[in-house]
Amino acid sequence: MDYGRALMIKAGYSGSGINEVVWMGDVVNLASNLCSNANKAWSDELMISEAIYNNLNEDYKNLMKWNSNRRCYHGNVINLLMNNWLKSNCSKW
Repeated sequence: MDYGRALMIKAGYSGSGINEVVWMGDVVNLASNLCSNANKAWSDELMISEAIYNNLNEDYKNLMKWNSNRRCYHGNVINLLMNNWLKSNCSKW
């Protein structure tokens, strides 16, 4: 997860049937890289940039750990209310 400005443009050409939204910018690239890294090698599922970390309050900052190799913060943060709701409302949970 990252924080910043992104550019959204429509891609495709007239008559092709391709008319998709494309997101561009450093914030998109960094968030994509963090997501890719989190899905590969870490037990902590959430990876955030310094920009996100700096906007957190102290309670939430204490849930995150600095990773000097990846230059980001990471943590295994679960919203217990949402987790309990999923368990009670979804049959496969």
